[in-house]
Amino acid sequence: MKIRRKKKTIMGWIYSFIIFILIIFFLRGIVLFGLKKINMILLPVQSKIYTTSVGVRETFEILTKYKEIFKENIELKKKLALVEYQDELLKNFAEENERLRKLLKIKEETRYKTLVAKISFQNIQELYTTFSIKLGEQDGVKVNMPILIEKTLIGKIVETSAHYSKVRMITANDSYVSCLAENKILGILSGNTGESLYFKPTSTLESDLKIGEEIYTSGISDVYPKGLYVGKIKNIISENNGLEKIYEIENNLNIYNLNEVIVITGE
Repeated sequence: MKIRRKKKTIMGWIYSFIIFILIIFFLRGIVLFGLKKINMILLPVQSKIYTTSVGVRETFEILTKYKEIFKENIELKKKLALVEYQDELLKNFAEENERLRKLLKIKEETRYKTLVAKISFQNIQELYTTFSIKLGEQDGVKVNMPILIEKTLIGKIVETSAHYSKVRMITANDSYVSCLAENKILGILSGNTGESLYFKPTSTLESDLKIGEEIYTSGISDVYPKGLYVGKIKNIISENNGLEKIYEIENNLNIYNLNEVIVITGE
């Protein structure tokens, strides 16, 4: 009897274990099926989360690369600007060197005592009237000293201070200079606040000049010595029914690019 009971008990445990295993497998299938369903339901959400995370990562990488490219672009611009500045500086040095060579040659050829002065100020509203130079009383500059640009008369000193002077140009509206044409015809040169000057002979009987003839200072003035080049005849203007002639004079000066001038300080 005891043996039979023992067998029954063992068989009961075996059956119970088998049933337990079957239940586990059954439940596992249900759980897996449920998880599959849940995954299918959550797939759109997971997809959006994944896409968003990828987009964020790509955006971050783009921003990082943009910063690097932007920084590199700034550095390249700086280098380019530096090269352009150096090129412009070399060009300016070359131009200044050429101008100074010309001025030195003029100083050696002229019979006058001269000083070379830098333009210190030029008012855009007074381009053909006045400008200032960086030389003054302490440099020996005085009122009425003539001013040349290369070999061409441009004006005279009208005001001085210790280190600066003001120049009144012969192109100013109220400027008058006694001049001679090449054929010794005497006349008055006047300005008109513009590029051109106007030469009017003192005698209508001698006003027979031709285009291209050069005009020089006469030396009659106490300010300008004789023989300073002023310009050449560009055009002939007739007045009073052709009885009177006025000659338009050009001096080929670039008023927008004044850099250095020559001050005549004496013989």
